[in-house]
Amino acid sequence: MFLVVKSGNNCLICTKIFIKMNVRKISILLIFSVLMMQSCDSNSLKRAMAKYYFSDFDLEAVGGNVSTMNVIDSAETIIIPEIVSDVVSVNYKEICDTVFIVRLETAKNCLLGRILKFSLLNDSIYVKDKYQSLMMFAPDGKFVRKISNIGQGPGEYSELTDFFVDDKIYILDNMRSKLSVFSKTGEFLYDRKLPFLSLQIGKLNPETFVFRAFNNYNLHINALDNYCIWTTDTCFNVQKRGMYCDLELNKFFSNPNGMCFADGLASLYEMETDSLFVITENFDLRCRYVLKFNDYHTFDIFKNMTSMEYKKFFNTNEDYIWVLGCRFNNSFVVVNFMQRGKGTNWLLYNSNSKKTCLINEISFNGVAVISLDELFDEFVFYKDYFVVSKDPLEMPRKGEITKYVGGYFGEIKDDDNPVLVFFKMKPVSNIF
Repeated sequence: MFLVVKSGNNCLICTKIFIKMNVRKISILLIFSVLMMQSCDSNSLKRAMAKYYFSDFDLEAVGGNVSTMNVIDSAETIIIPEIVSDVVSVNYKEICDTVFIVRLETAKNCLLGRILKFSLLNDSIYVKDKYQSLMMFAPDGKFVRKISNIGQGPGEYSELTDFFVDDKIYILDNMRSKLSVFSKTGEFLYDRKLPFLSLQIGKLNPETFVFRAFNNYNLHINALDNYCIWTTDTCFNVQKRGMYCDLELNKFFSNPNGMCFADGLASLYEMETDSLFVITENFDLRCRYVLKFNDYHTFDIFKNMTSMEYKKFFNTNEDYIWVLGCRFNNSFVVVNFMQRGKGTNWLLYNSNSKKTCLINEISFNGVAVISLDELFDEFVFYKDYFVVSKDPLEMPRKGEITKYVGGYFGEIKDDDNPVLVFFKMKPVSNIF
């Protein structure tokens, strides 16, 4: 604001000040514009230099038609068959040698809500549920202990964002940007402050962490600007970055369990490209499989949609296919997906024969016993087993099937904790 007075000298002085300040403003604007242009050029350069390896994988480059995605020679395309509305029942003898259940003990101190993630390691079962709890159970389902609590003290968390287990238990608290470390039996060891925000955590080896987040979480950190996944040393110094994506050109969808660890593999499913990646021993990011659906499952549909248009489309279009989860090991790929007009299906892909099979129910001697149409089943690979969490309300009352751990189906009550169903998979060469 300028005060203009009638005195000639004072008016001249004010005019000079006004001109000087405008020159200063113009200079600042010019400097700011140059910086913005350099930033744009930098981002363009990143995209232009993008390669198909972990240190600079560019999602934008493959965000179009994934059926023509040119990744690496070893990438396989999995053709997803047309979804059928009729139940597809498969006899368990066709895909597995043994099926048994583990009933997670139901008691006041270990009541679980819907399972959001579970892990099996060190002869223990670790379960994260919707109530922000991490519970440890013995192999037979007996409750062992609860790992930490919500709070502000050492080892406590404001948000149980993710957890990972190897020789220790790691709890990620994204809200406080903190990693709490416990012994494999659950005793608190120490807290570590993270310099960044992330959704998932894992370890590639004793010296290397891997983190995954939405790329807009860490725009204030140059090393992570617009990157979704990165590795660090044990001091959280960033080593390699992957999955570059320009915020203005791509939309990211929530996929909290996209990264998983099984069979010695660190794997990642990215909804943006319908692609399954593996992180190698050399920390390269390699595309292992590409899922090819019909035209109703491509993110090109959403590129020019507003948030409101996207919600309306998803809630009203019965043909659109939505992938609920995806896991793979060295032998099989399992995809759980739904189509609003036709229900939920599971796809089993044999990496040896390159064949697929749609499954909706597992039958025993012609009697459908285990339904796989629940939207919120969590599932993992563990050694020779494929393991699915099931809500008691979804469990049948068919009596004994085969060898059980922790009781029979008929003993399960509707208000019990979820159960884990273990399918011991046949060797890959013996399945279709």
